[in-house]
Amino acid sequence: MISHRLQIFAILAVLAFLAVLIILLRKNRLSLKYSLLWLFSGIVLLILSLFPGLLDSFSRLIGVYSSVNALFAVLIGCIILLMISFTAIVSKEKKEIVRLVQEMSLLENRLRELEEKAEEDRP
Repeated sequence: MISHRLQIFAILAVLAFLAVLIILLRKNRLSLKYSLLWLFSGIVLLILSLFPGLLDSFSRLIGVYSSVNALFAVLIGCIILLMISFTAIVSKEKKEIVRLVQEMSLLENRLRELEEKAEEDRP
């Protein structure tokens, strides 16, 4: 079982995290599409902070001696999920950037050809 002081600190930390996340969402500095995992992680951590018995049950379920170690396992799991998600997002955006650069190059080439043709047609 975690101490009451640690529980209060965890609740306050998670609430501060969620508040910052909501402020960033309201100011359109963070897209809702990409922040859903952050929101999900924050809610899971808030639930575990509010109900430490769940964390004790989870730690017994996975065979971890200390519930604090189980909390670290949950945090590491959340971080791994976030990293995988953001890696997929970055990969997708990279492909889109490459496609846009290729399209821009083709358009520049076409524009150059049209300008050359227009100069040749001038008297």
